[in-house]
Amino acid sequence: YNSPTIAEALTFALQYVPTEGVDDSAVFSGNAIWKAEKFMVGVAYETHGKALEAAYGDDPETAEASSAFRGAAAWMPGDLTVTGLYESISKVNGYDVSAMAWGLGASYLVNAWEPKAQYYMFDPNTDADDDAGTLMAIGVDYHLNKSALLYVAYAMMSNEDMAANWTMTRGGHGQQYMYTDPDTDVTTRTKP
Repeated sequence: YNSPTIAEALTFALQYVPTEGVDDSAVFSGNAIWKAEKFMVGVAYETHGKALEAAYGDDPETAEASSAFRGAAAWMPGDLTVTGLYESISKVNGYDVSAMAWGLGASYLVNAWEPKAQYYMFDPNTDADDDAGTLMAIGVDYHLNKSALLYVAYAMMSNEDMAANWTMTRGGHGQQYMYTDPDTDVTTRTKP
C-alpha cells in the first residue's frame, strides 16, 4: 500500500509478502517520509521470517527472524543540502551478526554546479576487533536541465585490519531521484 500525501507533507508505504506455503517465511516492510519545504525525515523497518534465514544455511530449528531499521534526514536551506543516515540490521541472510551504519553528506548548488561530499561508517557487532569500514566520497554534478546531469565522483573505502572486504556499491557519490507527479505533471528532484 502506498498512501496519498497527508497534510501536504507525510507519505507512508506498507508491504507484506505472505508465507506462500512455507511457515515463518513472511516479509513485512514499512516506511514513512515527512517532507516540508526545508526538511525531510524518513524511517523504514523490514523483517524477514526465520524460514528465509534458514534458507541461507541456519539450522531451521534455531534460525531467527531478521530485521532492519533505517532513519534518514535532510536539511535543505536554499542551495545547501545536509543529509544524515542511520541503519541497524540483525540476523540478515542467516548470519548471526548485527551491524550498524551511519553517514553524513552535504552538497551546495552554485548555478548548474553542485559539489558534494559524503562520509559513511559501518560497524558489525562481531567477536572480532578492528572489523569496521568507512567510505568517503567527493564529487560534483553538472545539471544540464531538469532531467539530465553529468557527474564525476571519487570514493575511497577503508577497511580495518580484521574487516571483511567491504566494498562500495551504488556509486558512493550520492544519488538523486526524479519523480513526476501524474496529476500535476510536475517533476521534483529528491535526495535520499
